[in-house]
Amino acid sequence: MKIIITGDFSLQGRLAKCKDNDVLRYLLGGVKCCVKSDYAIVNFESPIALPHSHPIIKDGPALKNPVEAIDVLKDTGFNVFTLANNHLRDYGEEGVKNTLAVCKEKEILTVGAGENIEEAGKPLILSKKDSDFKVGLLNVCEHESSIATFSKAGANPLDLVSLYYNIQQLKEQVDKVVVIIHGGCEHYQLPTPRMKREYHLIAEYGADVIVNHHQHCYSGYEIYKGTPIFYGLGNFYFDNPKKRDDKWNEGLLLELEIDKKRTNFSLIPFRQCDNDPVIEIREYDEVKDIIEELNAIIADDNLLSGHFDNLVASKKPLRPFLPYGNHYLRALYNRGLLPDFLSKHRKAIIENSVSCETHREVLLQYFENKL
Repeated sequence: MKIIITGDFSLQGRLAKCKDNDVLRYLLGGVKCCVKSDYAIVNFESPIALPHSHPIIKDGPALKNPVEAIDVLKDTGFNVFTLANNHLRDYGEEGVKNTLAVCKEKEILTVGAGENIEEAGKPLILSKKDSDFKVGLLNVCEHESSIATFSKAGANPLDLVSLYYNIQQLKEQVDKVVVIIHGGCEHYQLPTPRMKREYHLIAEYGADVIVNHHQHCYSGYEIYKGTPIFYGLGNFYFDNPKKRDDKWNEGLLLELEIDKKRTNFSLIPFRQCDNDPVIEIREYDEVKDIIEELNAIIADDNLLSGHFDNLVASKKPLRPFLPYGNHYLRALYNRGLLPDFLSKHRKAIIENSVSCETHREVLLQYFENKL
């Protein structure tokens, strides 16, 4: 079975208001020849919002895709959308439910989202005609503002306990298990130490391939006990007017050739939405040295931790928690003598900082380094 997996797709920037399918097909056309496969999987990064829907209160921008985006992706060759990402609930439950409904109507398979947490956690089983070979697909994301609950639609959360049982159950039904995760530090071209430990654990659970995206830049990979782990595919198609000639504009297509006895892979690099909002396939030799350098860092825990310390030192993770600047004002505030200046939006930012695994990891490492 041939499977293509790639990263984040969202029609933003110069393409936010584009409704012309012919134009969009042209812009994505450069990758069409590489997407031919049994299954081509893309992370559909933002919901199909209804016209009257309003964005939720959250940390970061609220994104949405037009319905035309699905038609163009389908025409390009994509037939599976991963939906477990941090933008799925940007337009509330209505946005989630509408996205699921439109994908079903247009015969796009989805995984990683549902009308409640039970539905969101269901795997997708991929099969071929005239073959008994099956691949099980699980899709999870780190905890931000998109997560489903027992009563609310949303994304399937990264929960190591649930993932263990899901993998064990799925392995009874399929020949291979692929886990796709949405997480990591944005604009950081390496996994965090926690990610490496957890992804090794997921491999030991029985995952045959592990793929990550979310950072808006590609990363390296490793083979752990026979399981290939890809730590970042970058953006697939995501225009950003502030990003030109940047790692934001570089991505990878992962091509898997998988059967009962083997799992082979290759990486196809490309550039997207740079000076022109098109996709251009590149030669692997153009990124080979960078990927090998990233792989070497990933393989060395000391190097990986050192790079992560440098990242933490460059951030200000206490920013959301400081309504007052000195201890006298904080003391008055703690005694209830000064008002709470935190808006609902500010509280949403703070909640995101402590509930998201990666944001929390940065904060904890900051305390570890400073105290």
